[in-house]
Amino acid sequence: PACSPCGSSALSTSDSFACSCKGNNRVFHAFDSACRCRPGYAVYDAVGPVPSESVVDGVLDCYQISLARCGANEIYTQTGACVASCADSQCASPPCFCETTNNTDYCANS
Repeated sequence: PACSPCGSSALSTSDSFACSCKGNNRVFHAFDSACRCRPGYAVYDAVGPVPSESVVDGVLDCYQISLARCGANEIYTQTGACVASCADSQCASPPCFCETTNNTDYCANS
């Protein structure tokens, strides 16, 4: 196999054909020589996760995403946010959740 550059965010030893990312919990992508956070991981700052930094090439460590605990009458959206659940009878395939601005029901699987 021919050698290819690892890029500035990864390293390789002289006897290896593989690149290793400098930051923890990052995955090397050979097609563009970039190191991105593993799925389910993100770069954090003092406020919380920084999604824009998690999907681009970088050397900062990535940490497992922690979701806030939802309340008794709440469910998670696909982004991990807690939203109020609605009566399941409003959806063909429950569970569903409400949009807070106009109390519209949305099915979780649509």
